[in-house]
Amino acid sequence: EALGDDWGLLFVALSYRWLAKDHPDPDRFHQDIVAAVAKLYLDGGPQFQFKGAEGSPLAAAFKRAGLGEENADFAFFQDFPCLFQKPRTPSEDELFKKGLSLLDVWYGHEQAVCWQQTELPPGFAEKMEMLGLAQSYEESGWCFVEATVSAGVKVGKRRLNLGKRTKRAMLSDGGLLQLQRLA
Repeated sequence: EALGDDWGLLFVALSYRWLAKDHPDPDRFHQDIVAAVAKLYLDGGPQFQFKGAEGSPLAAAFKRAGLGEENADFAFFQDFPCLFQKPRTPSEDELFKKGLSLLDVWYGHEQAVCWQQTELPPGFAEKMEMLGLAQSYEESGWCFVEATVSAGVKVGKRRLNLGKRTKRAMLSDGGLLQLQRLA
């Protein structure tokens, strides 16, 4: 309530391409990117540029609400750690199905944020081509659904394509974050 119209910044859902059948990120490719972006999202500082505004939008919202930008925090949804994976007990399977039925809230709510991690490791497309599987984020069925649901009602600043970040954006000395809105 204290954040007013910025309350949706508290909720971030990650859309990303699984890199293996049994584990979406066995070598931490996605995790390393997402962790670096999350740090900037929490405490970008004055050198941080987000959609033309200076500083982290989340920290700015906390500051405007009198909550202290140093207290900025957010809930993060990623399917693999948040939903029970196989093998599942019958009760876990029930919870898994219930969770699946609520994904539209995370990805589709107009106020929640969707991070689309579209970048894939070198050689991934070729490996998938040999297996006859989707080679890119855009060709993946789940990613397509998540991207489509998130595009339905969100304003551009609530959808970030992490694959469009720049090397300069990720510099630890405070480079500019140049995440771009999806077309």
